[in-house]
Amino acid sequence: MSSSSSFEQAKLTVLGKRDKSFAGRIDVRAVEICALLNAREEYYTLSSCSGRSFLYEGEGIKATDSFRRYRISHDVIVNAQRYFNLMTLDDDPTGGADPLRSVGQYDFKQQNDTDEKNRDEIDGDDNIDQENKCGGDIKNSEKASLWLRMEPFILHVACNSLSVANTLMATARPSFKNVGITSLSRNKIVVAIWGDEGLELPLTNASSESIYRGEEVWLQQLVNERLERNWNKIQRFVDAVRVLPHLEEQKNENDWLTQVGAPLSAPKRPKSYDVIGDIAVLHSLPEEANKREDYLRIGEEVLSQNKALKVCVVRTSPLEGADRASPPMLRLASRHDNRMVGPLLTTHVEYGIPCVVDVEKCFFSPRMGSERLRLTNSVARGEHVLVLFAGVGMEALQFAARTEASRVLAIEQNSTALECAYKSKRMLQKRQQKSKSNSNCVDRLEFQDGNVLDMLPLLERCSFDRIVAPRPKEANNETEGDLGDGTAGSDFLRALLPVLKLDGGECHWYDFVADHEFPTCERTRNFLQNMCKEEFQLQSQIVHIARVGASVAKRQYRVCVDLRLCGSIDEKARLPST
Repeated sequence: MSSSSSFEQAKLTVLGKRDKSFAGRIDVRAVEICALLNAREEYYTLSSCSGRSFLYEGEGIKATDSFRRYRISHDVIVNAQRYFNLMTLDDDPTGGADPLRSVGQYDFKQQNDTDEKNRDEIDGDDNIDQENKCGGDIKNSEKASLWLRMEPFILHVACNSLSVANTLMATARPSFKNVGITSLSRNKIVVAIWGDEGLELPLTNASSESIYRGEEVWLQQLVNERLERNWNKIQRFVDAVRVLPHLEEQKNENDWLTQVGAPLSAPKRPKSYDVIGDIAVLHSLPEEANKREDYLRIGEEVLSQNKALKVCVVRTSPLEGADRASPPMLRLASRHDNRMVGPLLTTHVEYGIPCVVDVEKCFFSPRMGSERLRLTNSVARGEHVLVLFAGVGMEALQFAARTEASRVLAIEQNSTALECAYKSKRMLQKRQQKSKSNSNCVDRLEFQDGNVLDMLPLLERCSFDRIVAPRPKEANNETEGDLGDGTAGSDFLRALLPVLKLDGGECHWYDFVADHEFPTCERTRNFLQNMCKEEFQLQSQIVHIARVGASVAKRQYRVCVDLRLCGSIDEKARLPST
C-alpha cells in the first residue's frame, strides 16, 4: 500500500471513531478549525481543546490517582461568587460551569442490582475523571490544596508530507508561539499547536484556607481575559487556514482529459466524478460525445480506474423539485448487464456507517461527507437532535451510531428516500446485534414521513437541542437562484424556531450565497437574527459560517450558518456577553 493510500485509510479510521471526551463532542470553538483541516485531503485532526478552566486538587498530573478536577468550564465564568465558592463543592458541583457528565450510550452496561463489577467499571472510567464525585474529599481533607488552572488551545494534526506540515506550522505561528512536529514517520507527520495563555495558581493554603477570599471578581476577570485572547487567536488561525490554497483543481475545459493512445477525435475521459457506493456519477459529458460508442468508451474508462465501481452513469439535467429527485440518468457502462436496467440502488459507506441510496430517485452527495463529520462532532452527550429534509438519512444515521445523543428524529417526505432510510436502519440494527453492542443506537433513531411544514407544529415546543435544516434550493429564476433579499426559507425558519431550546439550542441553517457574499454572508446572518429578534423576541448569535460542498451554480455557493439561541430578550441581564 502506498504512503498516500495509508494516510487516506488512517484518516478514515481516525475520523470514524467516536469522541471519547468528557462532553462527547468537539469543543464548540474548535469545531470550525477541525472542520477546515479535515476537509482538506492533506490533513486530519487527532485531538483538540479550545481552552478551559477548572479547579483541581492533587499533584496537577492528570494520570495520577490523587488528581481530581471540579467545575470544568469551556466558556467564560459568568458568576464569580458561585464559581469560586469553595464551600459549596458538594451542594453546587458545577458552580455554573459545564454540566456534569452523565453516563452515555457507550458507557451503558446491562447490569442487575447485584452486579457490582460493572458498576465499578462505570465509576472507575478514566473519561469520567471524577467530575461526578462532588468534591467531598476536599472538604474532608485538612491538608488538601485547591488550585485554579486555565488551559489554552491545543491541537494535534496529522499531515501527509513534510511540506504540508511546514505550511501548517507557518500558518499557525502568527497566532500561536508553541508550534512544532511531535512525530515523524513515513506515513504521517504530527504537528502540535499549543496556545500560550495558560494560567495556574493556588486557591487555598496548606491549612485549606482560601487565599483569595473577597477577590472572586478579580479571579473571574483574570480567567475570562485569557480565554478571550485565546479564542481570538483561534479565530485568526481559522481565518488564515480558510485562505490557504487547496490542491489545484482543474475545471471547465480541463475537466476532461484525452485518453493516452486514443485518436484525437475520441471523446475525453472525466478527470473527476462522484462515487456513491459502487456507482460512478458523472455530471456532464464532453461535447464531442454524441454516439453510443462514445458513451460506452467513457463509461468503461471510468470503471477501469476503480475495480470497486460497477456502474457508470451521467446526470442528464439538474436535480428537480422539493424531493431533489434526479431525472432519469444515462447509463454509460456496467460490469453486469442487469445493472443497465432497473433501480440504481447501492450502499454507500461513510466513516463506517452504511446507507442505502437510490441514486436516481434521491438526493445524496458524497461531497458533503466532511460537513456531516463536522455536524457529528458537534453533537454532545444527551442531546435531542432533529434532522429536517433528511433524504436517505445519512446525517441521522451518523448521529445515532457515532454520538451519544438521547434522541434523533428525522423527517422526510420522499417515499423512496424513506424506504432507503428504513433499510439502512435495519442494517445498523443487524450490525449492532452482530457486535453484541449495548449502545441501543437504533432505539434512539426515528424516521417520520411527512412535509416539514406540516410536521413541525406537531412537535413539542422547546424540545430539541439541535436542528439540522439542509433545505432544498428554491430557485426564483434561472439567474438569481436563491440570492434575492435573503428571505428564502422564511416559512421553514418560522416553523422550526419554536421547537428549538431557547437557551443554547443550535440550528444548522443551509443557504445559498453569491461568491462576493462569502465568508461574512451578511444577508443570511441578518435574516436569521432579525427573525429571532422581531418575531420571537429571542437573542441569538452566529457561531459558525462555512462553505459546504462544491459550487451549486456559477459563482454561487451552498453555506451552513450555525445559529445559537441565547434566551429571551427580557432575560438579557442574566446572559453572558460573547
